[in-house]
Amino acid sequence: MVSRRGWLVLGLAVLPWVVQAQTAPPAQHVVQLSASAQREVAQDWLTAVLVARQQASDAGTVQNQLKAVLTSALQQARSKAREGGVEVSTGGFSVYPRYGKDGQVQGWQGTAELLLQGRDVAQVSTLAGQLPGMAVSQMRFSLSQEATQKLESQV
Repeated sequence: MVSRRGWLVLGLAVLPWVVQAQTAPPAQHVVQLSASAQREVAQDWLTAVLVARQQASDAGTVQNQLKAVLTSALQQARSKAREGGVEVSTGGFSVYPRYGKDGQVQGWQGTAELLLQGRDVAQVSTLAGQLPGMAVSQMRFSLSQEATQKLESQV
């Protein structure tokens, strides 16, 4: 029977051969090439994230309140977006407990997001301000998919 110390000595004696067997010889006659290109472009796509927040004593009430606000805002946004070429979609939807000092659930709260996207900054901004029950949470610029593809083919 081999003691723990014996296994340790045996392991340390075998270790150099295991490490040597696992390392591959360095590659010879191998060339690595790399290229990059850079071009500065104006971002042409605006995304506005609008959020509705609700709270109540039970999760079902919060969920129903958020659904009502989101449905109304979504219908209104879609009808106005057709005129201006703004894309409308939903974002995150979450309901979670609110805890008191004693660690017990004191109520429920939740958020629902609506996304407005497009090239026309004025149209997206105006529509974001017209939706009742929704507040602007974020606005960010990026490069549209079409502009990205065009730029990639040029570069």
